[in-house]
Amino acid sequence: MQETYDVVVVGAGHAGCEAARACARMGLKTAMVTMNLDLIAQMSCNPAIGGIAKGHLVREIDALGGVMGEVADAVGIQFRLLNTSRGPAVWSPRAQCDKKMYRVRMREVLEREPNLRIKQAEVAALQIVDCPERRATGVRLRDGRTISAGAVIVTTGTFLNGLAHVGEMKYGCGRNGEAPSELLGDQLRTLGLPWTRLKTGTPPRLDGRTIDWSRFEAQPGDAVPTPFSFLTDKIDRPQVQCHIAYTTEETHRIIREAIPRSPLYSGQIEGVGPRYCPSIEDKIVKFPDKLRHQIFLEPEGLDTNEIYVNGMSTSMPIDVQAAMVASIPGLEQAEMIRPGYAIEYDAIDPRELRHTLEVRSIRGLYLAGQINGTSGYEEAGCQGIVAGINASCILRGMTPMVVGRTAKQRQKERLMKALSHHANGQWLKRPEASIGEIGGWVRQVLGEEPIRGLLTTIETEIKYNGYIAQQERQIGRMKDAERRPIPAEFGFGGIPGLSREVREKLERVRPATLGQAGRIPGVTPAAVAILDVYLSLSRVC
Repeated sequence: MQETYDVVVVGAGHAGCEAARACARMGLKTAMVTMNLDLIAQMSCNPAIGGIAKGHLVREIDALGGVMGEVADAVGIQFRLLNTSRGPAVWSPRAQCDKKMYRVRMREVLEREPNLRIKQAEVAALQIVDCPERRATGVRLRDGRTISAGAVIVTTGTFLNGLAHVGEMKYGCGRNGEAPSELLGDQLRTLGLPWTRLKTGTPPRLDGRTIDWSRFEAQPGDAVPTPFSFLTDKIDRPQVQCHIAYTTEETHRIIREAIPRSPLYSGQIEGVGPRYCPSIEDKIVKFPDKLRHQIFLEPEGLDTNEIYVNGMSTSMPIDVQAAMVASIPGLEQAEMIRPGYAIEYDAIDPRELRHTLEVRSIRGLYLAGQINGTSGYEEAGCQGIVAGINASCILRGMTPMVVGRTAKQRQKERLMKALSHHANGQWLKRPEASIGEIGGWVRQVLGEEPIRGLLTTIETEIKYNGYIAQQERQIGRMKDAERRPIPAEFGFGGIPGLSREVREKLERVRPATLGQAGRIPGVTPAAVAILDVYLSLSRVC
């Protein structure tokens, strides 16, 4: 049996949902294939959207017409704007969501799209033709059916040859309790695309009824929640509390003694994990001088007792996990509902992709999400909507999408020009001045209501203009220093201001120039600036 669609999306996680909806809303007949209809947009790890840096990505998805922000606003059970003690550029919205309701709401949204069909099946192989050019033409399902399409978007998450690790045990799965995608994974390895193994992990989940909540610091939500979506006017519902805990000296002792049993350190796991989401084992080993690590106890929903232990991602044996949990005051009697685990899976080298997320060597084949090496719902959603929009553009003979900000930039440019010729511009440079006090004048200049967030952006740029100019000069100097050579014998270990992680990477890679150093993953612009200073000093000496 054969069906024909314009686009077929493989997978219904956060990348797949955004990709499928984007294609359908652009008028293309779209099929989204998932192995389990009941787990669309499943939050495999923490049931939270946003956070540091990630909240910005959700806003970008929303600006492009995506749905992640709207759904999070609708099913969030706690909202917090992080980093408010710092500048507005790093303010980051975050929402703890009801895990089950997120799935339900996302499926409702997708099923309202008239051009989208959702199918439960396993994709066994991509259909590829070689003449007149190498191109994806659809998929073959495990039950023998085929779906022909002008474009195929693969968003398989951690399912490609997925392998879970809990201590010395390992077993095949895509997520814990779900079968991996081995047939498709094996085929992708034969297509000539460079692939690798990556890993990610989750912490144990606890029964909230067995936790002594009086021993923890409560963390309430914001009194006035900040929505993700520009379409959400306000959020007006009761919020739950999260709680803050800390590891102890006993926790660290248990982990250190059990390190030989950790698949991360025994060599059992071959894949590399995300740098910004380390396991608790990694924290203890790599930061031996730190006396305690922060942990957050976060509810997974309104109608469940399941508690997510944020900050304790682990693949330790179950008996070690139980001892770790019990070593934290207030969790001595806590019962573990699900143990933590690490999962290892296939990923494709993202350098094989065009900026449209189309595979360079196979026209009509797009990859989005964790298959490209990302980790996180928000990154997956961003890639999904970009892949969906670009697949649609190319099929319709349109120019591929170049992401712009003209909805907000048009108002910003008009207002900044007016302020540059008005006394209000100089007045806003004062620390006590607030642009809200001249709201009437702003509306008169624009001739319309300002887009949400515009006034804060304007005020910040005016107040910090001197710092911004300084940073731009520094960026200019760094561009000039790109080709600056680094002596072969240069010692990175003795440079103060560089983190241990950065020093280790520089010593291992031994970059020949400052530009090469800046392209090493994890080496920040600030680290490159420090290195630039010391290179200059070494030349003087």
